Amino acid sequence: MKKHKPIKIIGILLGSILAVVLIVAGILLLMLNGRIKNLQQLDEEGYLYYAEYEGEYDNPLISAPCRLIQNSGCSAFLAKEEDGRIFTGRNYDLSHADSEGNPSGLNVVLRLNPKGKYRSINVADAAWITYLGLPYYKGALSDDKVTKLPLAFLPYLCMDGINEKGLSVSILALDVKEGERAVSQNVKGKKKILYEELLRILLDECASVDEAVNKAEEYNISNILGRDYHLFVSDADGKSVVLEWRYEELQVTYTDAATNFYVGFDDADASYQKELSKAQSEKEISPAYRFGYGHGYDRFLTIAEGLEKHRGEEGTAVMDKEELRLLLEQTTQAFHPEELTSLTQYHALYCNTDRTLEIYPCPSYDQKFTFSLEK
Repeated sequence: MKKHKPIKIIGILLGSILAVVLIVAGILLLMLNGRIKNLQQLDEEGYLYYAEYEGEYDNPLISAPCRLIQNSGCSAFLAKEEDGRIFTGRNYDLSHADSEGNPSGLNVVLRLNPKGKYRSINVADAAWITYLGLPYYKGALSDDKVTKLPLAFLPYLCMDGINEKGLSVSILALDVKEGERAVSQNVKGKKKILYEELLRILLDECASVDEAVNKAEEYNISNILGRDYHLFVSDADGKSVVLEWRYEELQVTYTDAATNFYVGFDDADASYQKELSKAQSEKEISPAYRFGYGHGYDRFLTIAEGLEKHRGEEGTAVMDKEELRLLLEQTTQAFHPEELTSLTQYHALYCNTDRTLEIYPCPSYDQKFTFSLEK
């Protein structure tokens, strides 16, 4: 796996340059438009918090910090229970570390109620604020060591979420292949936005996968500091899709699983091709799954094998919640300081039909917190 220490250093330097401008301008704006309320620590260690956002956040100053987001090595999949309830499983992996190099993280379950848009429950990675020069590590929000005003940036630091219509969206990192350029669409007449902005738009405005696909086609997508991502989108009807951008075009792939490689292409690195073909044969994994350039194949094969073992007549895997949770545990990543896409921050189980979130924060994942949106 690639080493990312230079990228971290560049991110910190850029963050230092932007910090004063963003924080000062952002605080002035946020005092007028939006603020965080009901902030509370959930787990014992201080990795996970809950907050509600009051006010509007549709402003470029609030979305600006999402330009600092680095790679995240994640997993996502869709399955259902015997009773027909649809679930989206999600691991969020990213090797945040504190100033002493110890594994850390700071995630916030964020409830949004934007005027004229869909309500949603999201999970935001508040540790990204560290790149603005603030020590946003575990437990930081439980004392007065750091200002809490930058938390108003959280609507655009959400890594996944579900809205009141049962649409769930998760963001996962991709690798840019040597010789290719990170996406930067420039179709005339379309607004240019970042991946994180699109995630926010889909959760705020779309009720189904079909609506999400149509909405994504309305925008030009731009990379974040030379990095690309794709979005795993699912809905209450059991439909799931991956939206990814390559060669300056949107690729839509209907699939029930994704990690950190392109799922709409077949150009995995040659060193993996033989291994992937063998795994598909031995584990009887559907040949419909494609393996494009990137990483996370081992996690994907684990997920695919689990789904195949429980594949129902209609094509969707049928599993109980304990089996879903086990599949998330099997794709957990340990902390490796030099690998930015390591360290699972949390397991999340979104119930698309019930509009709920069950979240299990690191490091032990034995604490569960449940949140619900009324239908």
